[in-house]
Amino acid sequence: AAVEAGMPAAAVTHVATAEEAASAASSRVQAGDVVLIKGSRGIGVDRVVAHLKAEAA
Repeated sequence: AAVEAGMPAAAVTHVATAEEAASAASSRVQAGDVVLIKGSRGIGVDRVVAHLKAEAA
């Protein structure tokens, strides 16, 4: 959907698990960045948030 809406394909990453999402996000997020995480607990988005918060601490 993001690419169809005009986002460059190079800026989009598809992952299969919450752990892969956390790893992918960690490699891109830098100090001072603001990150919007959208998703459900059913797919594990809370684990992604916890991972990013732990790395920022």
